[in-house]
Amino acid sequence: MLPFNFPKWRTGYDYWQKWSAKNTDEDSLLEAALKNGVGEVRQSLGRNAHTTLLIVDAQSIKNTDTAEHKGLNAGKRVSGIG
Repeated sequence: MLPFNFPKWRTGYDYWQKWSAKNTDEDSLLEAALKNGVGEVRQSLGRNAHTTLLIVDAQSIKNTDTAEHKGLNAGKRVSGIG
């Protein structure tokens, strides 16, 4: 539940829908704002405005017995697959 001084959830959701709607091949208003903001911050730090690398980390989870490869994540001390 939201604090009493927040707007109704429907108001926030309506704005999110409008801001995230895409017009043909263009980015949505929300995507454009996020890209511009991130680019400006990166440039102010002396870096390229656009990222060239993305790293995604996933939780270590057990896989089925049909997995071909097995490994060990020594940092978490769990078996990554298997």
